[in-house]
Amino acid sequence: MRKNIRDADLSGPFIERQTELTTRRQQTLLQLIDRMAFIKEVLVATSRKVLGYQDSERVRRHAAGWQLMWMWRSSRTPNKVSGIEVYLSKGSRGKDFQQVSLRSREERLRHMEPFLGRKAAKNFSRDLDRFFEVAGRAVGWINAFRSEDLGELIPRSKSYGLDRWIAAVGEACEIRSSLASGVVEKFFMLDEELNQAVFEFNEARQPVRFRSIICRRECPKLDPLSPAEPRYRVVEYFDRRTGKRRSRDVRSYKKRLQIQKVREKLKHDLGRDPTQEEVDWIVASQRKRMPSPWLTGDLISHCHLGKHSGSIVRHQKKLASILDEWDSCRTLIRSLL
Repeated sequence: MRKNIRDADLSGPFIERQTELTTRRQQTLLQLIDRMAFIKEVLVATSRKVLGYQDSERVRRHAAGWQLMWMWRSSRTPNKVSGIEVYLSKGSRGKDFQQVSLRSREERLRHMEPFLGRKAAKNFSRDLDRFFEVAGRAVGWINAFRSEDLGELIPRSKSYGLDRWIAAVGEACEIRSSLASGVVEKFFMLDEELNQAVFEFNEARQPVRFRSIICRRECPKLDPLSPAEPRYRVVEYFDRRTGKRRSRDVRSYKKRLQIQKVREKLKHDLGRDPTQEEVDWIVASQRKRMPSPWLTGDLISHCHLGKHSGSIVRHQKKLASILDEWDSCRTLIRSLL
């Protein structure tokens, strides 16, 4: 008796993995929204560590006469925010005055070591890197959403003041956390629609057999937004007794069919079986273009599913319409991670 594609013995492990990754993704995105909403507190905490070095005992005793200056400029891209930069001001306003950027780690250590000592300068550099990392992430969140009103975050030329920048960034990120929440909610809704569309397609393709076309979502563990989009696959091995099967992605399967057609044409033209080198040469000379991941009439016919072509095409159109919005949401969410 043929095994149904939804037998627990066959689909159980895959469903379990998909459920696990879906739960992980949901937690990741809810945490992201919280981080956006409360980024101001993180910026304050990380900046205090950096500012604390200026009030160290060594500086008070032996290395007075320097301070950190925080500045940001208007971005060259309209309605975009630039990151904040920090400069070391040392010396008086006379001939010995210097103002140097601390963005470069090498320059940072060279200029800060005389004031702080080697060990403290390294710690300062590490804490400043941490601040830049958090600040850069906040700027990325702001720039991921279009906005016409970013206030003092887009100065006419440049502005100064760490506290002012953090307050403005914190407010902008809090607003965008609400926008991100709406995008995430929509993404979850569309994702559930994709799952339902996959279920309906596989249910209609029962019972599974050799050259059946199935629809499946890949679940790469390294992708924080896994499960990925659904892909059609062709069953290229099927054991009637156990129900075990092996399938191949449609793109890869189409590529194999192309090579098979080349081999058959060469056999007809040469009157013998072609060598692998001859097949490879013809394939290499053809236009290199990745096959489409979508089902075509030729492939449906090859899989002996012609009488189901109408329902398959309708399903494919439905899936494509959902994927348009789903992919748009996913792209935006990925830019926030």
